[in-house]
Amino acid sequence: MTIPLLTTKLHVPPPRADLLSRPRLVHRLDEGLRMDRRLTLVSAPAGYGKTTLLSAWASERVGPSGGERSVAWLSLDAEDSDPVRFWTYLVAALQQVEPEIGQGLTDALRSPQGPPFEAFLTPLINQIAGLPHGLLLVLDDYHLITHAAIHEGLVFLLDHLPNTIHLIIASRADPPLPLARLRGRRELTELRQADLQFTLDEAAAFLKRVVGLDLSPEEVVALDERTEGWITGLQLAAHSMRGRDDVSGFLSAFAGSHRYVLDYLTEEVLQRQPEGIRAFLLHTSVLDRLSGPLCDAVLGISRAVDERESSNRPLAYLPSPFVPESIAHSFDGSSAALRTSSQALLEHLEANNLFVVPLDDQRTWYRYHRLFADLLRARLEDLYPDRVPELHQRASAWYEREGMLDSAMKHALAADDAAEAARIVEIHGRSLLLRGELTTLLRWIESLPEEKIQASAPISVTHAWALLLTGQLGGVEPRLQQVERIVASDSPLLGDVAAIRAYLTSQHGDVARTIDLGQKALERLPLSKLAERAVVHFVLGGADLLKGDVPAAEEAMSRAATVGREGGNLHLALPALNSLAGIQLSRGDLRRAKATAQEAVALVTGADGQPLPIAAGAVSALAELAYEWNKLDEALAQARQGVELARLWGNADTLGFAHLTLAEVLVALGRLDQTRDTLRDAERLRQDKSFFPSFSPALEAAWARLWLHEGDVAAARSWAKEAPSEAMGLVAMKETFTLAWINWALGRRQEAREVVSALLGLARRQKLGAWLVRGLALEALIYNAEGRSGRALNALAEALMLAEPGTYVRSFVDMGPPMVPLLKAAAAQGIRPEYVKRLLSAFDVAPEEPALPTVQPLIEPLSARELEVLGLVAKGLSNREVGRRLHIAESTVKSHLNTVYGKLAVDNRTQAAAKARALNLL
Repeated sequence: MTIPLLTTKLHVPPPRADLLSRPRLVHRLDEGLRMDRRLTLVSAPAGYGKTTLLSAWASERVGPSGGERSVAWLSLDAEDSDPVRFWTYLVAALQQVEPEIGQGLTDALRSPQGPPFEAFLTPLINQIAGLPHGLLLVLDDYHLITHAAIHEGLVFLLDHLPNTIHLIIASRADPPLPLARLRGRRELTELRQADLQFTLDEAAAFLKRVVGLDLSPEEVVALDERTEGWITGLQLAAHSMRGRDDVSGFLSAFAGSHRYVLDYLTEEVLQRQPEGIRAFLLHTSVLDRLSGPLCDAVLGISRAVDERESSNRPLAYLPSPFVPESIAHSFDGSSAALRTSSQALLEHLEANNLFVVPLDDQRTWYRYHRLFADLLRARLEDLYPDRVPELHQRASAWYEREGMLDSAMKHALAADDAAEAARIVEIHGRSLLLRGELTTLLRWIESLPEEKIQASAPISVTHAWALLLTGQLGGVEPRLQQVERIVASDSPLLGDVAAIRAYLTSQHGDVARTIDLGQKALERLPLSKLAERAVVHFVLGGADLLKGDVPAAEEAMSRAATVGREGGNLHLALPALNSLAGIQLSRGDLRRAKATAQEAVALVTGADGQPLPIAAGAVSALAELAYEWNKLDEALAQARQGVELARLWGNADTLGFAHLTLAEVLVALGRLDQTRDTLRDAERLRQDKSFFPSFSPALEAAWARLWLHEGDVAAARSWAKEAPSEAMGLVAMKETFTLAWINWALGRRQEAREVVSALLGLARRQKLGAWLVRGLALEALIYNAEGRSGRALNALAEALMLAEPGTYVRSFVDMGPPMVPLLKAAAAQGIRPEYVKRLLSAFDVAPEEPALPTVQPLIEPLSARELEVLGLVAKGLSNREVGRRLHIAESTVKSHLNTVYGKLAVDNRTQAAAKARALNLL
């Protein structure tokens, strides 16, 4: 679901025709562009002309369709202090300049886990960098933004701005950005209160040309001194002075702070307006934005609808409870005032410079000057306090009819109408939930009295979902219990309750209860609730994996992906596709796994060819496939991309497993130091984040594999002794295999055989082709070491048969040199000869001299690692070269050789090689 946007926020406010030119300030703004500075900050209190200056400069100097730069403008409100709303509006502002920018990127904002907003800023910045022209991005009224995540995202944007974009911020206070750093790097242009104040010449020009007052130089000086160059004060004073005979007496009548001046002058301005204008100003001051229809609705004015509409005859006002009859005649007493309703009044106010700012070129939307509006509201509260709630209620009703829900909620709360506010949350809260506006949704709910929340099952359910998706788990269960107390036993909302509880239960690994709750949720959730049903299918898929039912898990993940796509929830569809690809990979269907992963990436890849961070899991899956096919350079690039995307996305589980994929590739490339750094990153992540239960054992097994490659036999042996002696379950097949492989490498054949047997049993029951290939290959090595040549070849033949359709490579290569003679023997017996030839080429050996090794005729047989070392030594490699080839320390090579010498009863490497050949060990 998309966020309804108020398009007036995206237009450069049109400058007035009688605007006073301020070349000294324009020069400063132009200088910021010429010097390629990243940021221009216009920071000053209200009433100093920040917006007026920037809108005129943007329109005249770098207009939206001309010049070297295009202008993207965003006028901010307090409601935009929601990260999803802010960045959605920012992208919409950019799309006013270049419609292709950010297409599809805002889907990245609607992550249930609230991702860091770098997640979509990175591809957005890449797209901006590709623009053929420069871009000016203006954020007006940035002081209204308070959410820390927005500030953090803007810092990221500033740090990575391409030279083609310049950011301008207008604010009443300095934003929490690294201004000192930008100053030090000469990347900041600043205009502040002292810069924006009218000079004496500017004040004189403004009073004479814009306001129409012809004052003496002494009177101009006096007025400028009184207002201290404050533009709004000067403007108010000028309005009050019109038609006065005693200007000098007026100038001496006010002094002191801006607030005092403002109070005094506002009263003066209001009292000089006709009754109808005063009434209109006061009663519409409750609005942040003004349009004719909205003002009509707030004032209770209905235009006569009869034959006069079609004949274009003037429209008369029907009676309003707030505005006197004289409003229709209050401009200048002429009949022209009868032409239309509030729209004519707005145009009159603008024409007379009465603190009304147009927000679009069509003069459809306006706003009052903010300081003027504040004082009008205070005056309204003093004069007509009983009318204020109804004014807000009328505004709320109009905004809701127009689909501007946050404004509707704002006015309902301002009216202190808790019942109406609760009704808005009940009806519209779920749409915010589906759009990912969780900050706004929680603000809505938390503004309600507790009794209103407890009395409403829809609000309680929506609150529970929002708390769950923002990680505030402690408040979830009380809301669910409240729902169960007040709804009927057949209420569809109980489906939401079961779905939320299933999600919570899955995090604690309670498989049986998760499945029970998930099934209840699917029974009770309406078919139209696609997003909620997708969540349930995903949770059930994870539970099925933990239970050991792979077909059910595959079906659930496939369903979650389908329903997620249908419901427009890519943040559910993508993880489901990632999991589905992983299941297909385990089942040995590598081609299908690749297609699934590629489908996931394609769903979130923009026109620039860069996938969104949510594709991290799918990219890591592609890295695993490239690794298996021995495309190590490709695997390395994809594994690193998977880590980076996962880091941007902010999903801890995805990032953790992406680190493990990268570590596996690095080991194969012999980059052991980088592997260690990667695993340390994963360790630090484990300390800071909460992970799915399978991550910790997977990380520990990765360490064990690294220790063995480094030659740290003691550490590897310690891990193997502490690990379970049987298969660890479906979600830990890799750890089970690692245990068997390490036992084999350490010469613990009995232990290795037991673990492999358990792994193969589970793999056969669940039809996990990938683990059958690996398990059978290792079983072949174990049989061969025991002298059971026939069984060794049988196991290898089955592994090759299963592996050839998917073109497995690393599953055999990772077994090390002992696999080479077995493959040669298989080729000699006509077992998959072409495929075996391809595998042997990956070992960098030729498929010649096939001979099946016999059982070692030694009292204490050589271990697999010792045979590897001896084989390389026999080829003439030095200890250092052997260490590099096997990724172990030179001292470890020496240790292995000393053991070999003892077992073979020889004194040196030459004798060892000769005796090993004689015993048919090489």
